[in-house]
Parts: sequence; structure tokens; C-alpha cells
Amino acid sequence: MNRLFQVNRIRPLLWLILLLAAALAAQAAITAHQTRIRGVSGGFPAPVAETAVPTLGVNAALEQYEGHTLDAALVWIEEGGFTWVRQSFRLSQIAPQAGDGLGRSQDDFDWATSDRILDALARHPRLRLVAVLGDDPPVPPTDPDRFASFAGAFAARYGAQVDYYQVWDEPNLADHWGETLVKPPAYADLLARTARAVRTADPDARILLAGLAPTVETGPQNLSDVRYLEQLYLAGAAPYFDIVAGKPYGFYTGPDDRRADESVLNFSRLILLREVMVKHGDADKAVWASHWGWNALPPDWKGAPSLWGQTDAATQASYTVAALERARAEWPWVGAMILEHLQPAVPTDDPHWGFALVGQDDAPRPVYDAAASWSAALPDAAPAGGYPAQNPWATYLGNWRVGDLGADSGPDGDRAAFSFDGPSVALTVRRGPHRAFLYVTVDGRPANALPQDKAGRSYIVLYDSEPTIATVPLATGLSPGPHVVEVVAERGQDQWTMVDWRVGTEPVRDGFGWKMTGLSIAALAMMALLIRDARQVDWTTLKRAFLGWPEWSKVALTAGLVGLSWIAAAASWGRDWGSPWFVFSLPALPLLAALFAWRPDLGLATVAFAAPFYTQSSAMLYRALSLPEVLIVLCGVGAAVRRLNRAGERRSERRPHLTLVDWSVLLLVLAAISAGLAAADKLAALFELRAVFLLPALFYLLLRLDGQVTWRAVDSFVLGAVGVALVGLAQYVTGRNVVIAEGGLPRLLSVYPSPNNVGLYLGRVWPLLVAVALWGERGRRRTLYAVALLPTTLAVVLSFSRGALLLGIPAALLPMGWRAGGRWRWAAAALVGAGALAWIPLMHVPRFASLLDLDRGGTFFRLELWHSSLSMLRERPWFGVGPGNFLEAYRTRYVLHSAWQEFNLEHPHNIYLDHWTRLGVPGVIAGAVSQIAFWRVVRHKSRRDALTLGLVGGMAALLAHGLVDNTLFFTDLALAFFLALALVQRDSSKQSPDKM
Repeated sequence: MNRLFQVNRIRPLLWLILLLAAALAAQAAITAHQTRIRGVSGGFPAPVAETAVPTLGVNAALEQYEGHTLDAALVWIEEGGFTWVRQSFRLSQIAPQAGDGLGRSQDDFDWATSDRILDALARHPRLRLVAVLGDDPPVPPTDPDRFASFAGAFAARYGAQVDYYQVWDEPNLADHWGETLVKPPAYADLLARTARAVRTADPDARILLAGLAPTVETGPQNLSDVRYLEQLYLAGAAPYFDIVAGKPYGFYTGPDDRRADESVLNFSRLILLREVMVKHGDADKAVWASHWGWNALPPDWKGAPSLWGQTDAATQASYTVAALERARAEWPWVGAMILEHLQPAVPTDDPHWGFALVGQDDAPRPVYDAAASWSAALPDAAPAGGYPAQNPWATYLGNWRVGDLGADSGPDGDRAAFSFDGPSVALTVRRGPHRAFLYVTVDGRPANALPQDKAGRSYIVLYDSEPTIATVPLATGLSPGPHVVEVVAERGQDQWTMVDWRVGTEPVRDGFGWKMTGLSIAALAMMALLIRDARQVDWTTLKRAFLGWPEWSKVALTAGLVGLSWIAAAASWGRDWGSPWFVFSLPALPLLAALFAWRPDLGLATVAFAAPFYTQSSAMLYRALSLPEVLIVLCGVGAAVRRLNRAGERRSERRPHLTLVDWSVLLLVLAAISAGLAAADKLAALFELRAVFLLPALFYLLLRLDGQVTWRAVDSFVLGAVGVALVGLAQYVTGRNVVIAEGGLPRLLSVYPSPNNVGLYLGRVWPLLVAVALWGERGRRRTLYAVALLPTTLAVVLSFSRGALLLGIPAALLPMGWRAGGRWRWAAAALVGAGALAWIPLMHVPRFASLLDLDRGGTFFRLELWHSSLSMLRERPWFGVGPGNFLEAYRTRYVLHSAWQEFNLEHPHNIYLDHWTRLGVPGVIAGAVSQIAFWRVVRHKSRRDALTLGLVGGMAALLAHGLVDNTLFFTDLALAFFLALALVQRDSSKQSPDKM
């Protein structure tokens, strides 16, 4: 029987392991598939402007060539199969004269070099120019109108030869923006002025956005190309460019590196730019690669190292061809791919030579030959993508009219043909209440995706009861290679029946569907077996066995499972959901819920411990919950399970009666809900409502329902604070993660974003340590609390939190000493007095001296902040701005111009204003009720009870420090506050001392 019980316990574990393995395999398959298809336009892509252009181009510095060498360079480009020549033209060279440049004639500019280049290009009509308008050095124009005038003059002179103009280059890098802070709105203004001038002079002009340099930096000197493009859209730049230019250098990986991540520099980076464009409604604009390629310096290179990674010449050539193939097959939203570089005009030891198609000895390199071979083999047919009716691969015979609306046939019998290179093709047509048909063949045979008439002709019906536009598949499953689709029109003139042509992409064949089907079947089978065998397990016996373990093993199991979830959060949750860590962490959650159902005190203790670490891995559950919030939810689930299992016993249980403290908690929650409903930003209100009120209130409820609050929760609360102190001290000693304040004073930061948060949280725990160390029952706890007092005190001091040192700690000592009575009153008063005297030399420290500066110091900014908060209350007196809405309201409406140094403040730094601005009048009343309830309960407690004394000191610190800072509206402070309310409400007659 015992052996059967063991087998019944082992088999569910086996099924659970296999189910976990299936989940890991499914996760890997999903991640691989999503990575594989990212950026790929499935089906029949819609047309994107400026993609029906030749693909291959090259950057050139044609100004370095003279006479026949200039023609020789253009011959290299032409014979290499390149169409696009990207060439820079600089303001300081063409318009070097001082002044604003407005109103000049063409004779006022020096066109000698540009004339020479354009004349040479005219002798090679197959080549097309991308004119880059910039300056050298690349300093932002002090007068954007002067630059725009130069650009307009350039377009007026060369508009007959030039259609594509790029405005500036790499404005997201400081060294391409005059070594100043990169400012997207400033570039957007330059772009707008320049685009208007160019389009006025050349109505057919196409404007390229400045090539955005790939970087992972987040400013202010250099800013990620992805973020810079996002900010350009927010600055209103979209109407002033027709094409986005990116620079997908391969760096250290090949073109098959499909990671599209802002923190990764690779060829796939263009996908990120495209996604920003789609997000802002610019999906009909193309992305061009203004610079790209792999760097291949010679093995004996003596110059500076490459900043773009390094490979050999043969790999460079193969990577280049593979990248061109990938872009052509997968990215129908990409136009020209302009390689870096023909022959850079740089010193011979500059690593840019690693990109050169032609070496310093004027000999073509392998990458040149590879690109030329690829271009020569390219079929004259449209690749995957969408194309307007008028495009290079469509021909119309008969009386067709072709324009921006599409193609309109004449009398019956007009023919159209379209050459394409893809597995499928579709035609977008206009239908309406008229009789008309299109007869279609592909490679001379009936189109296989269309119906056929009695004569075997495949056809499209153009009739519909209402005018509609539809994309009709013509043929699918075609063999690789070029094909020709021919259309014969029957009637339909004046209806502009043909809108655009679309070539389907090659379907992604990675077996994803079969993999997921197989894994789903396996998972369902494992689930069924798990349920079957789990029902045979004697869970009551298992629970008794667990509860019979040594206490240290249960604590270790809890810590291990919580640690696994914590590690998983840091490694994956909210960052990389495809990480195996995420799947491995999932079983920990139900196991923790079961454990907390059996031992609720362990669950509540872990919440108390984890409270200050809510900012660490705060993106758990995909930015939904922080670690302490997850633990509260699991404790709630455990409590629900426990209550359900004891449903039959609940009638005989004595339910805790509602006290004034309980009502105060309910009032706070209701005030937060009502203010949240009236808030402008409901999402921000919901976030703070959950993090500061609902889940902390659930924590309070669980503590109250537990029947008695044990010292385990208090010890865990203290242990978490000691962890904060030790982490901060270790960082302080090593000089890492510290904040430098006024006068070069380093401030301890620990796990928080601000040293003030350290003072706020440790200020709630420090009185508990003092109380137990001085008045607790003799034993290990008293000794350990006394030891913990040392690092905690030092951490508070090194945080240099003025609110904690000058208000919170003194305010905590006085009521603690007063309640303790006798000599303790004098001791507390003496300590506070000594602290006041110590404040005198501290006034020579700049951080504390600034308190007396009412013109620009910390006190000045607090006063300005309070003045702004009162303005906020004059407009929103009853419900305030709502939870989570203070930051946005303050920085965008109420902040005074005199307080410009601190725009991004999340709270008004005052307990009364905090409750009023966030929760309105109901919040102020609820806050007052909670204080009345707390002190009313304290009045009936033993005057020498250590825990009560510590709670009194903590609440006094909250009220005093709260005069100049936060009190409740962070997750850790909320949990500490509700824990204090639950602890003070405990039934002393049932309180176990838990002596150590």
C-alpha cells in the first residue's frame, strides 16, 4: 500500500515534468516562428511608395576624382550593376559667403564641384543620384532658412537631373550635430524648411530623411535611431519626408541574424524603423538603406580598428549577397540598398576602407564582384511587394489610361501584362454596378486561383451592387523564377478597374503548424494523465507530511520558490518572454499558492520581506505586477483554497469583528476608487489604485483573517530592510550606484531610484529595531535586532535624507521615549537635543545648507511645489487629479516657471497635499480616520510593549517625514503602512511571542 502511494505520488510528478517539457518546446517554437516572420509581409503586400525602384546603390565621394578618373569611378559603379549613387553636397563649399543666403541668384553660389559631378553623371544616364544636402563640419545651421535657401537653389539648378534629396545625415549622433545634444525637434524644423524649399524648386522631388545611425545609446549625446525616429514623428516631421533612411550595418553577425531588438545592432535593425513607421500610420512610405554592409579589413591592417565589427573579404561578399536576397524576398517595404562605400575619401589608415568595393590599389574587391554578379543575374521582374498600376514591370497595349487612380481600359480587347518574380500574384480591382470582366492568364495558361468559363478562360467578375475595392488572387503555388501575367479587358471603361498589382511573398516553411499541433496533443495527453493520477493522491496525507517537516526546511522551500520566481523575473518576465526561465518559473506559482494555503504565515512573511524590492524585476507578469504584488495574489489564492476546504467548519469559527482600523482601510480604498473614476488618465489611476491600495489592502485583510499576527511577519519586514541597508552599504563602499548631491556628497541609493526612498522606508523600520533592542524580551531576537540596528542606521545616515535625519528619526524617538516613561523620556529628549546641536555643523555641508536658501535651494523648490499643488486643488478640490495622475498634471499644467529644474515630480511632498491632490476630500478624511484609529488602539496597549513602541515610532516618523515627502503612495510604503495597521490591531491575548 505504501509502495502504491509512492507510485501515485511519483507519476503526477512525471506528467508534470513532461508537461513542462512540452511547454518549453512550444515556447521555443513560438519564439523561433515569431522571430522568423518579424518584418515579413505575409499574403499580398499593399503598395509602398518608392519601392518599385532598382535595388542596388553605392555611397561615393566623387569630389575626390578629377577628369578621366571621375569617369572611371562612374564606370566602376555602372559595371558593378549599381544604379544609385549617393553623393554629399555641402553648404559651406557651395555657399561659403557670410550672410543669410536669402534672395541670392544662382551666380552667388560656387557650383564648380557639383557641376563637374553632375556633368559626369549626365554621361552615364543609367545612374541615378541621391543628393545628400549637409555641411562639413556637420554643425546645426544657426540659420535654418539659409540652409533651406541653399537646398532650394540646388534643386532649382539640378532638378532636371535629381529626384532624390536627403536632408542631413546622422542627426541622432552628437558628432553629426555639432557635438551638441541631439534634438529631434530641431532637426524636424530644419527638415521642414528644407523640404518646402526643395519641393518649391523641384515639384517632383522625393525627400529622404537623414540617415539614422544605428546606436543603442539613449541620449542625451547620442540617441537610438529607433527612439529618434519616434521623436521625429512626435515633432510633426512626417509630412516633410517621403522615405526613411536607415543604416543596417551587419556588425558582428550575418544577415540571417533575425533578432529585431533595440539593444542589438545587426542587419535586422531596419525592421524596428519600419515598425515605428507603421505605428504612426506611415506604412505606405518606404525604408531605404543609406549605408550598410560588413567591414573587412586586410589581415595585416595597421590602422585604427573597425567600429562596425570585422570579418574577412570572402565572408563580406557572401553576407552582402545573402542580405540582398533576404531584403528582396522578405521586405517589400524596402527600396534602394546603398552599400558603404565605393572608395571612401579618408586617410589610408581609416577603418572605413574595410567597406570599400574598390581597394586603395584601384582593384575591385570580392564584395564588388559578388554584388555585380548578383545584379547581373537579377530577373527583370517585380519581386514580392505591392505596385501601383504604373510601374516598371507593367505594360499596357490598346487604349489604356494609366494614372494615380490605377488603369482604365478602353473598348473591349485592351491588354495589360505584368512581369513578376514570386510564388503568387494578385490584382486589386474596382467593382461596381456595371457588367465587366477581366480575362487572365499566367505564363500563357489560365490563372489557377480564378474560376474558368466554358471556353477554359480564367476570369475576374467586376460587378458588385455597390462600389468596392478588392484584391483578387490570380495565381498561387507558382514555381520559382519570373512569370508573366496577362489581362484582357472586356468592357469596364471609365471605371478605372485596375488599381494595383501585388506579388505574394514566399511562405515561411518552418513547420510551425505541425509542431504546435503535435505539442498541443502531447500537452493535452499529459494534462489528462496528470489530472487522472493527481486525483488518486492522498493530499491530506501529503499536507500532514509537509507540515511535519522541520521548520527550517519549510522556510527554505518557500525561499527557494520565491527566489526562482524572482530570478525568472530578472531574466525574462516583461523582457524576453521566450526565455526558458519564464516557463521554468510557472510551476513555482501554483506550488507557492499551495504552500501559502497550508502555511499562510510564511506567505505573509515573504510579502513583508519583499516589499522594498518592488522596483527590482518590477516588470513581472509582463509589467503587470511586481514581486510583492505577485506574492500577495498567491497568498490570496492560498487563503481562498484554505477557506473552501474548510467551508463546513466556518459556521463555528469566530469571525473578527470590524474595528475602526478596518473601516479606515475600507475608506481609503473607496476614496482611491472614487478619485480614480474621476481621473483624466484612467490607466495610470488603475495602476496606482492596484499597487498602493487594492493589493496592500488585501495584504491587510489576509493579516487580519489569519487570526493572529505573528512575529514572523515583523521579522521578515525587518530582514527586508536590513537587506536594503546592506545592499546600499556594499554599493557605497565600492562607489557603484551612488548619487552625487550638492558639494560632491555621495548618497546611498541601494535598490531604489532615489536616496530619499531609502530614508523613507528605513525610517519606518528603524523605530522597530530600536524598540525591540531596548525594550524587547531578552533573547536572540533582541540581540539580532540590536545588531541589525547598526547597518540600518548607517544606511539612513549615508542616504543623507534630510527628511529622515532632521524630521523622521527625531519624531520617532520622542513618542517612543514618552510611552516608555521614566528615564526613557529624558533619554529621548536628550538624543533629539543632541541631534539638534549636531545640525549646526551640518549647516556647513552644502546639502543641508541649501535648506536655508529660499531663492533656489531644496526649501525653495518644496515651497514652489506646494504652491503648484494648491493651484491644482483650486481646480480639482473634491476628488483631486486621481491616483497616478499627479505627475502628468503637475509637469504639463501646474508647475511654476520658477521650478523648472524639477518638472518630473510624482507627488507633492506633503502628507496632506498628497492625500488631497490624489484622493480628494474623501482621501483626506480617510487618512485622518486611519490616524485616529491607529492612535486610539495604541492608547489601550501596554506602554512597554516593544512591538507597539516600534509601531508608534514608525507612525510618528511617517507623519513627520511626510510633511516634506511621500507617506503612502509607493508600493513599499503602502505595504509598510497597512502592515503597521494590521500589527497594531492584533489581539494581544492571542499574540504569540515567538521567542527565539
